[in-house]
Amino acid sequence: MRMFRNTYHAILFLAAFTCVVSTAPSQAQKLTPKEKKQGYVSLFDGKDLAGWTMMDAQDWSVKNGILITQGKGGWLRSDHMYKDFELQLDFKMSPSHALDVNSLTNSGVMLRSLKDGNPSFSGMEIQIIDDHGRSKSFQLQWQRCGSLYGAVPPAMDATKPAGEWNHYDITLVGGHLNVKLNGKVVVNVPNLYDPAFNKTIAEGSPFTQRAKQGYIGLQSHTNEVDFRNIAIKVIHPATAE
Repeated sequence: MRMFRNTYHAILFLAAFTCVVSTAPSQAQKLTPKEKKQGYVSLFDGKDLAGWTMMDAQDWSVKNGILITQGKGGWLRSDHMYKDFELQLDFKMSPSHALDVNSLTNSGVMLRSLKDGNPSFSGMEIQIIDDHGRSKSFQLQWQRCGSLYGAVPPAMDATKPAGEWNHYDITLVGGHLNVKLNGKVVVNVPNLYDPAFNKTIAEGSPFTQRAKQGYIGLQSHTNEVDFRNIAIKVIHPATAE
């Protein structure tokens, strides 16, 4: 009778434990059936840095399904090069606790960047920075979150406060760049190679001189920034690695 009671209690405990585990929040990097049908492929498995290479500072880690940088410098690049694509990802910034723009939590998404040189300008960078609710006079407009760094300010402030998840949908086909931040179009450049447009660039070389294909990257700049649900849909593949 005692053996039956112990076994019975063990079964109850196992069932309760299984229930807790199965109902716990999951950070698994899973694509929806719709995303898979559309041709998206996950770039981050939620387990480790497989598919990525750390450049310069080595402060990237994975915890509870989240890709984390502590902002110590350098960048994380994809192992493969891309040309034309649709990229989507979530990011969350830690609070800045700073009074000057140079201390704000800061990161970025690199597009078509190369191994050598500054990835923000060998390819291009879509800015990530903790400027929600801050005055526009606080920083240069092409530094604001959602901007094409050094070239195009965001059309609006669509950034959520630090500690909340934001979502980027980025489409880059030829010279056409479209960036959505939390569902709102913040950058739309019909032709990055238009001479008139290139005359307006504030920082970096003209886009006519930048790579037409390269690596996807995530910047490590200032303070902790988290990433998840990184996926890409290739429209035209890179011609060489």
